[in-house]
Amino acid sequence: MKKFLFILFLFSQFIYSQEIYVKYIYNSSPTVQYVENLYISRNTKIAITDSIPYKRKGIELFNDNDGSINQVSKSKYPKFKKIIIDKNIKGYEAVLEINQIENTNYQIIDEIPKINWNTNHTDIKKIGKYNCRKATAEYRGNNYIAYYTKEIPISAGPYKFKGLPGLILELESDGINKQHWLLTEIEFPFKGEIPLNYNYIRKLPIITKKAFVEKADKKQREEYEIRESKIAKGAISTEVTFYRLGIEQKYEWEKNKK
Repeated sequence: MKKFLFILFLFSQFIYSQEIYVKYIYNSSPTVQYVENLYISRNTKIAITDSIPYKRKGIELFNDNDGSINQVSKSKYPKFKKIIIDKNIKGYEAVLEINQIENTNYQIIDEIPKINWNTNHTDIKKIGKYNCRKATAEYRGNNYIAYYTKEIPISAGPYKFKGLPGLILELESDGINKQHWLLTEIEFPFKGEIPLNYNYIRKLPIITKKAFVEKADKKQREEYEIRESKIAKGAISTEVTFYRLGIEQKYEWEKNKK
């Protein structure tokens, strides 16, 4: 019996040492939907999300078959990929983030904090064919509920999330702008190619996460001030609390920020 269990363990390790592909539907708000593609190869995780939404209010915007973009989805900036490259999903070292401000893409070095998951929950949820357990954690200004499965013993999940004893199949935040990821497809072993151009990435300017956030905050405030200036004279204008766009709301260097 012990020999059988040992062989079973080696077999499971062999399966999950292969390349794995995971597809999530990512809702950044109640009306905007993206597709996030996650690739795991040994100890490296690569998460790729298009900057153009897949759907908005039920309207399909991006056609995966021919790469066309519906007119209503076009913005003043070209389509690009938001990318997270984590070379050590078993630990907490710096990850590489590819992101954009205006029309400039950057390599962002982000020393992400350790996520202290609370796994002392009894909730069990079925997602597809997998039995999932509940975990909760706080991450950069928001509280999250995750459902992970030990049936896929990989400590990974969407975006920069990891640290649980199994793959995260569903993840949801609280807060003003709720974030939600749900697994819709998984393939292992994955035999395709990861759509990543390292030569292009290496040519991008390098910046720290703090410097990038400062640039992004400045741009967001400028755009808000422009909108305020366009309000008709005499119209009622209320003071609005600054709220960052995106997933991360509060960073480690902002300990005193409310």
